[in-house]
Amino acid sequence: KAAIGENGRKTGVATEIAQIRQQWMSEWNGLLNSDDEPLNTYRVVGEIERNLDKSKSIVTHDAGAPRDSIIPFYTATTPHGYIGWGKTTHLGFGIPLMIGAKMAYPDRFCLNLMGDGAFGMSGLDIETSVRAGAPITTVVLNNGGMATYPGGYPTARELFGVTEMGGDYAQIAEGMPGWMVGVGNTIGQRLPHNPNFRSLSRRFTRFFAAASMSTEERTLRWIGFFADRLGEMLQPEVSELLSRDEVSQSFREPLMGRERLSPLARALAINFETYLPEDLLVKADRCSMAHGLELRSPFLDTALMEFAASLPDRHKIRGRHMKAVLKTAFRDLLPNEISARPKMGFGIPLPTWFRQQWRPLLEERVLADDARIWEWIRPEPVRAMAREHLEGRADFGHQLWALLTLEEWLRRAG
Repeated sequence: KAAIGENGRKTGVATEIAQIRQQWMSEWNGLLNSDDEPLNTYRVVGEIERNLDKSKSIVTHDAGAPRDSIIPFYTATTPHGYIGWGKTTHLGFGIPLMIGAKMAYPDRFCLNLMGDGAFGMSGLDIETSVRAGAPITTVVLNNGGMATYPGGYPTARELFGVTEMGGDYAQIAEGMPGWMVGVGNTIGQRLPHNPNFRSLSRRFTRFFAAASMSTEERTLRWIGFFADRLGEMLQPEVSELLSRDEVSQSFREPLMGRERLSPLARALAINFETYLPEDLLVKADRCSMAHGLELRSPFLDTALMEFAASLPDRHKIRGRHMKAVLKTAFRDLLPNEISARPKMGFGIPLPTWFRQQWRPLLEERVLADDARIWEWIRPEPVRAMAREHLEGRADFGHQLWALLTLEEWLRRAG
């Protein structure tokens, strides 16, 4: 350095390398950004390159094809942010490598890219990650093959199909953390009550209470009021007439024939066919018509909806950013403080109202000995729920509102 100076030799080599790389990358951009399904390996690599916060991440790859696929395209920008290695280890080494990285840098997001062959041999090492308290992320390239080099294992390939493999890795991902979900749910139930709906503790508790359930059950739990207490709430003779399958049937129907869709697409399908027409649009229509207004929802235009449904998930959610394509489309029209603002609902302070000005109404109608709802609902769990709410130990504002509405309807119906 002393001989060539602080700025190095002015040979123009760096510029030449950059130009060659730019030309070479133009030949690969089609694959790196392809929307073809199933996703190709390079599109996965491209998503990692574009979306990862490299200053807070550590990335590695497994042996074989994943290594060859990511090395040319992933740009390391931070010291200790990328661990690259050659043909020095066995398949599956990426998982323990990232466990070690996470233990050394617990604040970093640690990602391992591996193939299905390696995962089949070493995937259960993820249990070590959990037991060690070193959470990592593993991306499995489910391409149904191993030894992708031309001519690999020709005899064994022909006679025994040793390089052919398959599996529902999404289902494995959902099934593996079952006991962790149970631990998370136990912790969530023991956390002190936080009246702030947006608090991390409330979100933690709500998430783990339904995380191990099927898509339709999770949706029913998250948008329903008594999904987890239905059996104990109903009078025995009513409960006998209503099965759990019947309750969740309308949430299963939108998923029929859509098993191969992504989890996001399945969740949107449920919302589109249940929550939207049975809740949101009903409320909007009643409130607008009560004031003589004709309300239209331009985002529900058929052509627009069909176009939005056809978009890949990365245009809807990009990292932690929701409605990605919509925000991009209106970037020149909306100031950043609007488009970047967290989602805000139109909820009303039911929990507070039932503890204050509506408390007499609650006690007079819902909790009274002659309440009409007792013909259908057991009083003990309702009164226990109301007691917890009024004492500030829980928030059951929406549940109490539903019971009050039912009671009023029964009284008016005679």
